[in-house]
Amino acid sequence: MAIAAAATAVMVTLLTHTPGTVVMRSAAVLDSGSSSIQDRLSFWQSAVGIFRDYPLTGSGPGTFAFVHGKYQGRYYAQDAHNLYLQILAEMGIVGTIALVLVLTSLGALWLRALRRSRRSEEYALMAGVGLSLIAFFLHSAVEMNWHFPANPAVAFALAGVLVWYDRSNPSRADGVPGTVIGRPALRGGVVLLLVVGMGAVQLLRIADVEFGRGRRLVSVRQWSGAYQRFKGAMVLNPLDARAPSAQAVALQNLGQPAAALPLIRRSMVLDRMNAYYPLQLAEALMPGSGKAETAREVERLLLHGLDLDPFHYPEGYRRLAQLYVGGGRANDAHAVYARAAVYYGSRSIAGDPLLRFRLWPRVAALFSEWAAFTASRGTTDEAVAVLDMLLRQDPTWQPTYRQISDLYLREGRRREAASSLVAGWAERPDNLAYSPRPSRLSAAFPRAYPR
Repeated sequence: MAIAAAATAVMVTLLTHTPGTVVMRSAAVLDSGSSSIQDRLSFWQSAVGIFRDYPLTGSGPGTFAFVHGKYQGRYYAQDAHNLYLQILAEMGIVGTIALVLVLTSLGALWLRALRRSRRSEEYALMAGVGLSLIAFFLHSAVEMNWHFPANPAVAFALAGVLVWYDRSNPSRADGVPGTVIGRPALRGGVVLLLVVGMGAVQLLRIADVEFGRGRRLVSVRQWSGAYQRFKGAMVLNPLDARAPSAQAVALQNLGQPAAALPLIRRSMVLDRMNAYYPLQLAEALMPGSGKAETAREVERLLLHGLDLDPFHYPEGYRRLAQLYVGGGRANDAHAVYARAAVYYGSRSIAGDPLLRFRLWPRVAALFSEWAAFTASRGTTDEAVAVLDMLLRQDPTWQPTYRQISDLYLREGRRREAASSLVAGWAERPDNLAYSPRPSRLSAAFPRAYPR
């Protein structure tokens, strides 16, 4: 065992481009303040929260990426970085019991193989196979190995070695009978099942390739070609909710909005936990929201989408507030903005690199509309207080200073308007290192927005 441990350490060092990388990564993992640890803790808390809401059967296989946005604020993660918590969240008690049974059976198979090979040359092989599986499942507690096909493929191959050994060495002195997998009929059935599975996997892979090609065509705005690619992907994989939704976007850009609606509804049926699809359908129906029936459906879709994910779609709050304002429901619109402030006013969005890139401009647009709405039914100072929430997160955000200036100018408060522009100029990123002597204007009037 000492020789094996030393050989493992040597191999890890040789296979790592920079030997210090392993040490640095280990130190980062052990640092409780590192983003790696904090992100995982956040994902795990989300998984526990999902399980509490869906304890029996979970939220559904593969839904964590969409459901967890309701439980924590960082941008989407595809998995919980923990196989067992993700199973608990997505498949509930039923799925967890099934996983426990599988792992228990696999453990019993390994122990039986160890007993049978105790006095043979295969003992070291059986011990290594079992220890490798233990390493795989331990690592699965802090990472999602299953998303990288090579990892579960190796694990199942090792499990296959245990099954092969168990089949090749039927009952001995321990009195444990051999497995029935060696029967020709069952063997043929397993081979047939594997062939069918391989064919299905290849179809799914081709469908994913077609979908990727469609996205590349979208990036260059070739909507007709993108539609055909997405349509082909849907034919190859009719259970993928992304394909009909993407087809709908292509049709909308081709001037066929009515044909897009059934496709979005199909995506909603295929993936009921994804907030994007009801919000996408509401956006498509917004032009007809002047009709009472359509307006009710749009309202229901927006509320449903924001209930599924109240954080990552600020445009949902914008559309809902616009719907209420258009229907003369100003108090309801104000309540929508206040609800949005709970999520966006107290969290560091601009300071998080990922959230700033994906979310901040959309949050800024939401608060800009809120300020305009407040100014239309209240006072300029109240609107300024709304915009102050943005500047408290990012004092360098220039559009906010310009909007403040516009609000003051509409009331004829030219000095306050100028003061806002001067404050914004001083906060420009390329001016932060420059500290000129205060002008008479900036000295006479305080900054429009405190930092």
